Amino acid sequence: SLVYWFASICLCIIWSPLLGYSSIVFARSIRSGWLLFPENQGSKKRTQVPEEDSEDWGGIITVRVYDKKEGEQCCTDGDSMKVYFDTSSHLKGSYVMRKMERAYEKNGHLYEIRKGSHFMLTEDSKLMPGGFYYWVRVKSWQDYLLGLPSKLFPFWFGQRENPVGNSDLQHTKRRKLDLQLQLLPLNQISLQALPQDPPFLAEEGWLNNCLTDIIAEYNKADIIVGNSRVKPMALVRCSRGGKTRALLEIAHALKKQGYPVVYVSFNNYSQIQESEQNHPIQALCQRIAFQVQKDRPTDNYAYQQFHKDFSVQPSNIIEWLGSKGCVLIIDELNNLKQNEDFANFLKTNFLSRVTRYLVFSSHVLSAVNELSEYMDSNSSRQILMRSLPLISSLHEVHNKFHLPTLTANEALYYGKIPALIWESKVGDLPSQKRNVAIEHCLKNKLPFRDFQLLCTSFIEGSLAFVPQPLQQLMTSSNGKIQWIPYHMMDVLYHLSNLYEKRALFKKIPTLFDSFRTAKHQGGEAWECLFLIVVIIRCVSGTFEDEILPLPYTENIEFDCPYDSAKGDMQSENLSKYMLGITSCTPKDLPHTGIYYPKHSKFELYDMFVVHTQHDGKKIIYGYQLKEG
Repeated sequence: SLVYWFASICLCIIWSPLLGYSSIVFARSIRSGWLLFPENQGSKKRTQVPEEDSEDWGGIITVRVYDKKEGEQCCTDGDSMKVYFDTSSHLKGSYVMRKMERAYEKNGHLYEIRKGSHFMLTEDSKLMPGGFYYWVRVKSWQDYLLGLPSKLFPFWFGQRENPVGNSDLQHTKRRKLDLQLQLLPLNQISLQALPQDPPFLAEEGWLNNCLTDIIAEYNKADIIVGNSRVKPMALVRCSRGGKTRALLEIAHALKKQGYPVVYVSFNNYSQIQESEQNHPIQALCQRIAFQVQKDRPTDNYAYQQFHKDFSVQPSNIIEWLGSKGCVLIIDELNNLKQNEDFANFLKTNFLSRVTRYLVFSSHVLSAVNELSEYMDSNSSRQILMRSLPLISSLHEVHNKFHLPTLTANEALYYGKIPALIWESKVGDLPSQKRNVAIEHCLKNKLPFRDFQLLCTSFIEGSLAFVPQPLQQLMTSSNGKIQWIPYHMMDVLYHLSNLYEKRALFKKIPTLFDSFRTAKHQGGEAWECLFLIVVIIRCVSGTFEDEILPLPYTENIEFDCPYDSAKGDMQSENLSKYMLGITSCTPKDLPHTGIYYPKHSKFELYDMFVVHTQHDGKKIIYGYQLKEG
């Protein structure tokens, strides 16, 4: 009996952990998505798990993903989404079961699939490598029971590891690039054609000045002893502000003069994948190789296929360049994460040597400064900042853009940027990146002090005062940022909802819209612009001693308070109008009130600013506004 009891205790000790583990496996596995494929589908009959180097390992399927916990559909119908799965598998009966890796890709980014996600296939079937069909379904009790032996006894029913790393997001072998057979020599590279519509508008001499600076730097090299460094050229402007067109004009002009040019973009092939962000040098080399390949296809999916098929290393591009000269032009460099290694690669191969040069564009001024710091942290390398072309005259826009009714106010509203003016004509004004930036600020509840600093940037042009997500909506000139009213009015309108004085802040977009639509030389446009500046100065506390010598107060109102019982806002009699202002005391002191009469009948005054001190004493400033 002692032997019996001893044997029973031993069995309990051995089997309890196994039973406990099996319950945990069941709890976790019953909610997992699983991939299945029949052995007998296709031309070959599979009788064993594929070898590690087989193309049957891994693959891509298009699915919809739902989260059962929150009832959330992770991707909407029609969205392009790839679900990647690992190769953990076991063989049972006529099926090989592969567990889904808990991640999916959408728009070039990899997302984690939370527990409880339910997978549904958007297509009835999809042909994969090796002639097999893959599909997804929720794991059932039968699947759990079939898989239990390999879960409990992995040393007998061993599982295979994924032969391909998750970070690479690639599940097929990539071939090495043949430099001689696949890439063109530098002198044979062709550039994409310049668009005919719209015509290129620039101030007189803009393109020639850019070329002069580029050629001068192209023939220089870094001189360490004298601390003389080649200065790259940067073109900075808001998203969809004409950067691509300006770079193409520069590229074609250089090519016409016989300079070897390579033009790459991080904006038009496809969205940058996470693996590219993690390895920016390889990402740049990959796109250079794609751009200079022989018989390069031009369809929208050509780059994705090239990236999938070929592995391009920095050594490949360095070998291809050899000792030959090259001007590298990069569009939207800010879209790629920058680090010191990446900056050093650009510096070593495209800046510090004679007959090598770098021109790039960015819609964020801070990215330009960051690249300079990475290149030379001890002594920042200077960068030639070139403002992109602005319209030089209304007459030019009227003739070349066929916009005979465009006014000066409308041109200023769009920042005098040719691309925005043209897009206003064709009805394709950009808003997507602006909406994302606004959503980011709303989600993080932009503090009021940051809102005040944003307003201050309108007056002082300091990049440091602009929240990072909004920097892409600005343009720049001589190291100062400038607001583009078309973008910033929508920003202010939505951000105003975060604060108590939202009615006052929303006056700024309203007044800017009145400025845009005001009649030419009617006087209203100048009055609206002056009012906008007064409101912004009062909100941000940015005063000066002559025109607006006020102390700062948080209590600011527009056309308030006003005693309508004693005064009349519609009155054309100045004394009657002012009586409504002087006869009432604001609730909170000190207080600043901005008053804009509804008519222009007063002989001397167009607007008033009334500052009420702590003791109730009023100081009234009257302004006469005359354009010019």
